[in-house]
Order: sequence, then structure tokens, then C-alpha cells
Amino acid sequence: MLAMAMVALSWFVTRIAKDAAQTVFGWAGIVFFGAALLAIILSALRGGTAVVFDGSGITDERMNIGIIPWQEIEACRVATVQSSKFLCLSLREPEPYLSRLSRWRRLQSNSNQRLGFGHLAISFSGLQPGLNEAIEYLNQHRPGLLASA
Repeated sequence: MLAMAMVALSWFVTRIAKDAAQTVFGWAGIVFFGAALLAIILSALRGGTAVVFDGSGITDERMNIGIIPWQEIEACRVATVQSSKFLCLSLREPEPYLSRLSRWRRLQSNSNQRLGFGHLAISFSGLQPGLNEAIEYLNQHRPGLLASA
């Protein structure tokens, strides 16, 4: 809903713009928020399971890096940023996985590492099962891997 509102607001800015800069910002907003809205819609239509925990490891289909085997995961912890919770992974040999990330996700990963969140951060926002089930899985099947908060 927020993305749709921002597209509408950006369009409104192009209609009331008094100079070229306002027009440019309006159109930039339409492109940026329109792309975000398209990504949200495509993600919803794609369906399926975004994050899989199984005996082999963790797969986050949104990252397109394949499975991360359990033996490659050094530690997991839950981090909170502005009330959003993430499962952060510290990897033994991160480069093979980080090199497969998109440029944008690599930038996010670098920022996360500087903030102490590990190499990869998995968001469970809007997913079912969610973070609580992931924590439960880790506690049952990989005791000791999840660091205490």
C-alpha cells in the first residue's frame, strides 16, 4: 500500500511541479517506487517458499546463492533494526556465497558486517512460517548455533 501511495504522490508532484527539478524528482519517484511496487507484486505472485531450513542447510531463494550448508555457518543470531528482526549468519568462508549476491545485496552485506550483524541477514517479514519457527528449528536441530541475545 505504501509503494502505491508513493507512486501516486510522485505522480501528483509531476502535475503540480513549478520547475524542472520538481518534475525530475516526481518522475524519479514514479520510477523508483514503481519498480519497488512491481517487485512486491512479482514476489507475491511467485509464491512458494522463500526460506528453507532442512538437514542440508539454509536456502533463501530471494538471494539466489543456493544452499548454505550447516558446516559453513559459524553462528546465527537475531538482530533487530527499527522493530524489524533478522536472522544474521556468520559464515566460515563467506566469499563463495557473497560473490554470488547481486551488487545491491553485496552492499547490504558489507553494511551489515560493519554494524556487527554477520555476513548475511535473512528477513522473515511477511513470511509464514516466520522467524519464530526458524529459531525453533535451530534450537531443536542445530543446538548451540544460535547465539543468545
